[in-house]
Amino acid sequence: MKEIVVTEISYEPRTVVAATDTKVNDLLHTIEVTLHISAQGAYRVYDEFAEKTITQREDGSYTVTAQFPVGNWLDSYLLSFGPLLIEVSPEQVRTRILSHLETMKRNLNVPL
Repeated sequence: MKEIVVTEISYEPRTVVAATDTKVNDLLHTIEVTLHISAQGAYRVYDEFAEKTITQREDGSYTVTAQFPVGNWLDSYLLSFGPLLIEVSPEQVRTRILSHLETMKRNLNVPL
């Protein structure tokens, strides 16, 4: 968000979730991930990442280095980039993504 406007609209606060909640605990464990995203992914890069985490490459593509929660959420999030995602590190994250893609490939090749 580059241009924020203050309005008169107000909201009621949400109920706080206990830190012992499993889903919350999953979000507390993070890993630094570096993504190489094609130039066509600029809209996602600037919508979803802090400007300080983004480096534009000479070819117009982007490198993003950020902290992400470890686990299935991260896998699904990265898969949502589809062909916009060029490279992922560390290796353990890339391996998980490739494993999901292999499973999807096997599942989608099963005749109905």
